[in-house]
Amino acid sequence: MMRIKRPVIQADIEEKELKDLYQPHDYILELDGYDLNEPDFTTVQVEQVRLYNCVIRDGIFNDMDLSDADLTDVRFIACDFSNVNLSQASIHRVEFENCKLLGTQFTI
Repeated sequence: MMRIKRPVIQADIEEKELKDLYQPHDYILELDGYDLNEPDFTTVQVEQVRLYNCVIRDGIFNDMDLSDADLTDVRFIACDFSNVNLSQASIHRVEFENCKLLGTQFTI
């Protein structure tokens, strides 16, 4: 029997603001080892999102196309994923705790 594993998040993650990590000319948003509070990802215009070893609280993702996202060892807490396209996204050891997932697509 296959066991589903919880995210493995390092204890030394750094608390940051999304605006300090994103540059408008970036095509890929890659975050590794951050604790983000209230980030609004809908303001980020990128082709791909890669999140590793992160905790994201009260994040806003609604109506985004994250079909090519790569999410590994991430905890989303009280985030809004309304109408988000996560089809074909790579999702490994990710938790959605008290998140709004109405209309979210997880198809492969």
